[in-house]
Amino acid sequence: MSLNYRLLHISTPGTKNTHPRKDRLRHHEVYSDDDEEKTSNKSLASRPTFSKSLSDEVVNDLCTGDFVLVRFSSNKNNVTHDMGQVSNKYDDGDYEVKFLRKTAKGKFVFPNAEDVASVNVKDIIQVLTDFETHRGIYSFLDLNFNSNIN
Repeated sequence: MSLNYRLLHISTPGTKNTHPRKDRLRHHEVYSDDDEEKTSNKSLASRPTFSKSLSDEVVNDLCTGDFVLVRFSSNKNNVTHDMGQVSNKYDDGDYEVKFLRKTAKGKFVFPNAEDVASVNVKDIIQVLTDFETHRGIYSFLDLNFNSNIN
């Protein structure tokens, strides 16, 4: 599945628009047939892979303020990765993570409405230590992952 973005004009029938039209960004999901899907799976094999979970040493070193890459599986064929900052550690070993949003230039920002979730340590696949921040915009220098990061 890939996402295509394009600008659409929105008009309301039966009304007279005195203001100029505004272009709004819309996306449409495009599904491929079986042949194209087989070729896309081959390209996935060439991407770098990460271990399914962190080692015990790294887990014990995680603390509030660390940036992590988290894996989410919505169904058996759809896996997404999100960037977040650890904000709390629970007694059961889970972490509260405050997630960032990816900007158009591949940098990350915290959204206006907080996006917070409880994450199992098994879903944390990388701890990011080398980053730069400028006016609330984060860029991660040790992120070498080319998958779909939200």
